[in-house]
Order: sequence, then structure tokens, then C-alpha cells
Amino acid sequence: MNLTYEQNEIINCNFDNILLINAFAGTWKTTTLVEFCKARPNDKILYLCYNRWLKEEAIEKFKDLNNVKVSTIHSIAYNSIWFNFKQRLWNLRPYDLSIYYQNSAIKYYYGFYSLLILHDFLNSSDNFNYYINEYLPKNIDNLLKGYPNRNNNLLINWFKKIWNDILNSESIKVEHDVYLKLFQLNNPDLNIYDYILVDEAQDVNLCMLDIVLKQKTKKVFIGDSFQQIYQWRWSKNTFKLLESEKDKINLSLTWSFRCAKNITDIANNYLKVLWADTVIEWLNKKRTNLDNVTIIWRTNASIMRYTIENKWSIYYVWWFDSYSYWLLLDINYLYYNEINKISNSFIKLFTNHNELVKYSTEWSDIEIKNIIKLFEDIISWKININTYRWVDDIEQLVKLLKKEASIDYLYSDYAITTAHKSKWLEWQNIVLLDDFINVSFMDTNDLFLCFKFIFNKNDVKIKLNYLEELYQELNILYVASTRAKQKIIINDKYILNQQCLNYILENIITL
Repeated sequence: MNLTYEQNEIINCNFDNILLINAFAGTWKTTTLVEFCKARPNDKILYLCYNRWLKEEAIEKFKDLNNVKVSTIHSIAYNSIWFNFKQRLWNLRPYDLSIYYQNSAIKYYYGFYSLLILHDFLNSSDNFNYYINEYLPKNIDNLLKGYPNRNNNLLINWFKKIWNDILNSESIKVEHDVYLKLFQLNNPDLNIYDYILVDEAQDVNLCMLDIVLKQKTKKVFIGDSFQQIYQWRWSKNTFKLLESEKDKINLSLTWSFRCAKNITDIANNYLKVLWADTVIEWLNKKRTNLDNVTIIWRTNASIMRYTIENKWSIYYVWWFDSYSYWLLLDINYLYYNEINKISNSFIKLFTNHNELVKYSTEWSDIEIKNIIKLFEDIISWKININTYRWVDDIEQLVKLLKKEASIDYLYSDYAITTAHKSKWLEWQNIVLLDDFINVSFMDTNDLFLCFKFIFNKNDVKIKLNYLEELYQELNILYVASTRAKQKIIINDKYILNQQCLNYILENIITL
């Protein structure tokens, strides 16, 4: 195998504590780690994957290396304390925690707030006493900013009861992150390994990071700091968090084996705005241009609208049911007061459609808001339902869409997915369709107006908050565009031209 000088530098690197590897899209980071492990046959190595799907893929790649154990950090925690929670595992909803606020007229709101607090704690590195007595009282307003009708002291006091019940009562369900948190609080010892390799390091949370950093063994963190698109899952960018860490070495993988030059040119302008120290280098290699095309959208609602309006043989990446059609159905059932058909416990909290609309507006729940708009367009015939679909209602429409979904990518007209679901995947040809942030240099340009708005703000904290949200959208564009190997079809409004790029870079320095 011909390796780049960057890969060889990583494979042969000697370090005492931490090796940080920032690996751009398509730079063969897993291949590099396989060679890293091959070079250390006498060392015991733990390779931690971000999720179960990546774990299964990694097991295949590392199958010939007896010195490597592939796992997720949740699996290690589960095997340690599963017997306490196996029968109670559940994805909690606001409804499940609203029972603690039976005397409140807005108990469902408090259930929602309590779930946010629980997730914040589970994903933190804090122990419970510090979190409840020090951190939460000082930060609860920031955690719940923009959410109305709340008594902070009531929430803090009841959260003590909720956590106690999670630990000691069979009456409350628990999420998978609960046993991971308890694993972290028990200060686990993983020092039987000589190395711990953490993949997708930009997406780990503080709880996971704390578990790894407390080990005395050598640690490798690898990922792409500009592919951090799961902040809503409490992920933290390890590369930024470890900037001040002592005894660390920083290396990079910049040569893309995946993307053709026309694709890296687009992606590199996003990286420049995101203030990358370097950009993706293009490897001139032969690529096969297949006819199959994958269409990438920003949101589930846009995918649903597209599939309803067009008659194609469509392959859904990760399967049909993962694209929130269930939410469209539940909104339909709520509208027609068919409450017994609603599958989602959160939607069941609302007594009517108008109440759900009010919630989505007041709380800026973009996903629900978009699907409500889609539902209202369908029932008012503002959406062009393809005429071949003779259906009487939305329930029949969704059943028909599912029946028509292709089960084979190679025999479909198109594959479709969202930017978030496209991560970790690649295709020869992709199309980015029209619900990403507009970055072209025009008077109506989203990005230009956003930056102009931000630069006119006097409060530095406000500027930084806006920039963080904007950078998240640019990260998403970077992830989506770099899924392509050979060809990308992309609207000009998603391409940063030089004029727009110069304006942003000149002004961001003064921020």
C-alpha cells in the first residue's frame, strides 16, 4: 500500500500522552489507524467507535489484528453495569417526567425542561453533587434560554428526586446514557490497554471524554473538527477542548482519496470561512463515474415534500422509517382528533393542532414546524401530489410511499438522504438540493446578511453565539458536499465565491 507522508508520520509517531489527528473528509483515517495498529503488534489497543454501525464496519477492517479490540464506549459501560438497567431501558419523553409535576397546570412543559436538564447532566463530566449545587443554579437560564413559564428552583429541586428515582426506583425508565454516566462516575480503569484510539473525536461528549482522559494509557483522538454537526446531541469538539492539554502532538490528514478536485475546491472555501489552519489536498487518481445519483437534503421535511411530488424509484439511505414520516402521520391524527392512533408520546401531550402549532412557534422547534407546514400544504392542495397516487388521506399516502421505496440502491432512480444521515458515507455522484443555507454573494444572501448582522453587534457574547450557529450550518454544507467522489451538482447559491469569501475573512478578523 502506498501511504502519504502524513499517514507515515502518524504511523511512526512516538508520543507519551495524547496524539490529536485532524483528518479531513475522505483522507482514509481508518486505513491509517489500521496501519498504526499493525506497527504495534505487541501493544494492546482499544479502538472506540462513535456508534454501532461504525463498530461493525471497523470490526471487518481490523479483523486480522489480534491486538485490537473494537467497541463503542456504550458497549463497555453496558457490559459493566447492564444488569441494573436492562429491563428499564427506554427513550425518555417529556411525558415520562411530567408525572413529577402533577400539581402544575403546565406539567408537560416542566417534563420537557427536566428532560433537557437530565440530558445536560448525563453528557457532562460533572458528578451529581457539583452539577446540582454549583453548575445548574448558575447555568440553568442559559440551558433553558428562550423557554417560557418556568420556576428554576422548582426544576432544580425536582431534578434531585428524578435522579434519585433513576438510581433507586423501578418505576422510571432510563436511557442508555444513564449507564454510561454511572460508568464514568465509577472512575473505570481501562489501563489494561497500551493505547486507546477514539474515532469521530469531534462528536464525543464531555462524559465520554472524561472517561478516556482519566486513563494513564496513551490516547489517540482522530476526527474532523469541521464535521461536528451533532451539537444538539451535546457533542463537544475534542480538538478545541484539548488545545491547552500538555504532552500532546497535533498531526493532520489533508490528502483526500475520495473527492475529485471540483469537489475539494467547493469544500475548501467552507473550510476557509470556518478558519481552518489548512485545506483539503486533492489526490489525482482515477475515479469511476457511475450513473447512480444520491440526493442530499438539509431536512426530513424537504425529503417528504420531494417524494410526495415526484414519482421515482427512490432508495432511502438508512431505511424509510428513519425519515420522520411517522411525525407527519401523528400531526395528521392530531388534526383530525384521532388521538388513539398517535404513536409519539410527545405529540400526545397536545390537545389539538393549534396547540402544537403554538408550541412549534414559541419554542422554535424547526423540525415540527416544517412538517406542520408540509401537512397544511397537503390538506389545502398547495403541494402537487403526483396524480398517479389516488389516495383518500395522508395515512394511505405514507403507506404507498413506503411500499414504493426501493430496497436496492443500484436499481433505484435516486438515493435520498439528509446531510446528517449522509455522514460516514460516500457516493460517486451527489446532488445538493434547495434547503441549505444560501452562501452566494447577493443582497438576499442568507450568509452575507447573517455576517453583516453579526458584525454590527456590539456585544461580543452575542456575536459569538450567532457565529456558532452559522458555523454549524457551514459544517453541514461541508459534510454534505464531501460525500461525493466524482461529481457534485450544486446550486450556485451554495458555493462561496471569492468576493463573498474576501468580505467574510476581512471582517471576521475584527470580531
